[in-house]
Amino acid sequence: MDALFPRMLQDYVERRVDACLAPRAAWFASINTRAAMARQVAAVRADLRNIYNLPAEKTPLHARLTGEIKTKSYNIQKVIYESRPRFFVTANLYVPRGAGPFPCVLVLCEHADIGKAAPRYQQLCAGLAAQGFLTLIIDPIGQGERSQYLEYKQQITRCVMEHILAGNQQYLVGGFFGAWRAWDAVRGLDFLLALPQANPAVAGVTGHSGGGTMSAVMLALDERLTMGAPGCFITTYRRNLQNELAADSEQYPPGIIGRGYELYDHLTAAAPRPVLILARENDYFDLRGAREAYRHLRRVYTLLGKPANIRLVVEKGGHGYGPAMGAAMAAFFCRQAGITPARNAPAGRVFEPAELNVTRGGQVALAGSRPIYEFTRQAYRAARRRRPVFAPGRLQSCLGIAARPAGALPYRVLRPFYDSRRQRHVSRFAIETEAQVFAVLKCFSRELWFHVPAAEKITTIHLPHVSCLTAPEWRPPETDYFVLDVRGLGESLPRTGRLTEPFLARCNADFMYASYCDLLGDSLLGRRVYDVLAVLRFLRRHGHAAFSLAGRGLGGLHALMAAVLDRHVRDVTLTDTLASYAAIIQADLHDWPLSGMARGILRYGDLPDMVRYLKKTGRQVKINAPAGAACPAE
Repeated sequence: MDALFPRMLQDYVERRVDACLAPRAAWFASINTRAAMARQVAAVRADLRNIYNLPAEKTPLHARLTGEIKTKSYNIQKVIYESRPRFFVTANLYVPRGAGPFPCVLVLCEHADIGKAAPRYQQLCAGLAAQGFLTLIIDPIGQGERSQYLEYKQQITRCVMEHILAGNQQYLVGGFFGAWRAWDAVRGLDFLLALPQANPAVAGVTGHSGGGTMSAVMLALDERLTMGAPGCFITTYRRNLQNELAADSEQYPPGIIGRGYELYDHLTAAAPRPVLILARENDYFDLRGAREAYRHLRRVYTLLGKPANIRLVVEKGGHGYGPAMGAAMAAFFCRQAGITPARNAPAGRVFEPAELNVTRGGQVALAGSRPIYEFTRQAYRAARRRRPVFAPGRLQSCLGIAARPAGALPYRVLRPFYDSRRQRHVSRFAIETEAQVFAVLKCFSRELWFHVPAAEKITTIHLPHVSCLTAPEWRPPETDYFVLDVRGLGESLPRTGRLTEPFLARCNADFMYASYCDLLGDSLLGRRVYDVLAVLRFLRRHGHAAFSLAGRGLGGLHALMAAVLDRHVRDVTLTDTLASYAAIIQADLHDWPLSGMARGILRYGDLPDMVRYLKKTGRQVKINAPAGAACPAE
């Protein structure tokens, strides 16, 4: 059976994004002097630094050279440094011929599994070196020589999966994977600008796609960069959402939309330094958003007295750092550096990835680097030591439930049907828990109901993992019972994202909506728990006084947390439900979705703390087949 509300969650998130960003136009139009714009830019820069929250201390880099490749036009030095103690970053330094000092460029990679060895990045770096730029390119986490899950390569075939695995674990302790990516780049810039042949007064950054992301982030966070050229990334969060584009963990800065900022405000923070926005006509990072960004930034730069410092170049074709973009970037950087662009600069030879390897075994893990998840475990242990005594109020705050449901809730009576498998009539009620957001309550009964049926002594409500209509979630009791589909599950399961992949896949629609809730400053888990609380209140107004909740998988998390926050729940049964968030932290691999987590929840308590709280307050909790880091199938 098809879902009744297949676009409800998409539309809900779009409305929330619009509501946060709508005031921008008014306050932006009110800024009409250079001094006022300068204050606004400074405020954006400060807010972004708070969002990324980079480390305060720079530990020793312990940089060393492990080899060199010599060509006629430039040399490639193989460099390794520690951005954090025993967290190794592999890099290639392209050194022009001559004595220097040379202007500098930091190149940040796209989501290419081979990282710095990707052919187009080799050619880009070689071209910059041929123009006289000292150029450093680093392997991102999970790419090139920096696999964090080396022994699990058969299960993890794409670098984006590594990023999301690490990002989800960090999310539980309040961390942000994008800050780790940014810090690697900051420390790479430290290394580059300290070289004797470097001219630190001229320093640029470029990259496309994921590299475009980090180029924009670096321009916002590091004022040593004097110019930048982010490619195939600058658009708007709104356009990405409308295009149903699930991105990478690093591309969702926590709370940024909730603070009223757009994606392109990374470049607002960089103003008025020279920036070239690189875009392509048929990119999935929507060109319309790139043009919106340019119009916004053009006004910023104009009021700051530097309108020529912001440019947009659009190349034909789809996603990729094309030759016209590369040429435009090189010419732009040459102009900023006061260099006459070399005509017919020789094309660099493309080397095999192994030839560019910095480490002997081709992976930092084999050279003694700590995997990122070990740092997350360390952060978890520190958070657990500082954790206060568990309290429902702290859970409510962590989930982002600012206020509990109040007042009467409107509802619709949906067409019923007969479930031959369970031999029950299914009466359905769509309860509006927020404006245009419906939690669908289904009554499985021997009778057919066109109104909410009368209360039993204890009302039984089941919360399924994904949908009760696609899997035998439980053995039905003899009495009547309810099934509740919260937003984005069951009757409102989205028909968005990659429809050929499982809904709960690591980089699909459910992950995208959970990530957008984080951009907005709360959590999809919290909004789903809110739906349960709202429906419990709805049923109380219809004479139901006490409840028994039974949840499976994700539904078990919703049931447990709703019980903590509503004392009318007398007992909870959890089946195939995550036993503890700590299990995700302790496991190298996990596949629980982000929508089952809340940012920083392990700072306030874990699932066993919630179970103990319920028992302490006289409620019963029954746990069947507790799940570890492996999520039950859809």
